[in-house]
Amino acid sequence: MTFADMRAVGPNVYNNWRDMLLSDLYMRALKILEQGDREAVDPARRLALVKAAVHERLGALGATPEELAAFLDLMPDRYFLTVPEDDIPIHFELMRGLSERGLVCRHRHFPDLEFSEFLVATRGRPGLFSKIAGVLTANNLNILSARITTRVDDAALDVFRVSHGTGGMALEEERWLRVERDLEAVLAGDRDLEAMVAEAQRSRVAGRKFTRRVATEVTVDNRSSEQYTVVDVFTQDRVGLLFAITHTLFKLGW
Repeated sequence: MTFADMRAVGPNVYNNWRDMLLSDLYMRALKILEQGDREAVDPARRLALVKAAVHERLGALGATPEELAAFLDLMPDRYFLTVPEDDIPIHFELMRGLSERGLVCRHRHFPDLEFSEFLVATRGRPGLFSKIAGVLTANNLNILSARITTRVDDAALDVFRVSHGTGGMALEEERWLRVERDLEAVLAGDRDLEAMVAEAQRSRVAGRKFTRRVATEVTVDNRSSEQYTVVDVFTQDRVGLLFAITHTLFKLGW
């Protein structure tokens, strides 16, 4: 997708996509400058360096040797190679909290970038990603991006970036308290997620303004990866889009 395509979808989506792309490019370039070409092209060496840095940093924050060993061994290698190191202590605290609770949530705001992050640590289960996306949708929060990580022991860490939107609704603390309550109820089977999303959508349709439609295109790629099927969806951005896609995949048994 080109920059022109992203502008056509909407300025907020385009700006956040551009910022994420530039941030990723910056992190990759920084690693090359700091580590040299050999380490940049040697994933095993780079992984070892990152893990060593994380071990030292978390140890300085009071993590026990047992907690450090468990975190470094159970989290997938991809996590350490793609997640900014400044975010890892926050993720570690969430995952550590799972020993006492079945669900640990946290949110943090980035006003200058016009988005907030919603972090969820819990036990993995079928449809988990779709359920979290659905709860955010039911609370009228527009998801900009998401990163999911599943540990070897099936514990999951999901991080969602949510647009502040018109009026900065994602900055409302009461809304986040409701999100956490709703998520807990949905995961426990006490709330009907599809009914919650449908009710929220009816409210949005009543106040929706006309927007230029973007044609939907879905491509399925089995050649780019030997391990995964890549599904690309190009469509009109809207609140609830990620839930619609992930819920459909879940219903198909994927």
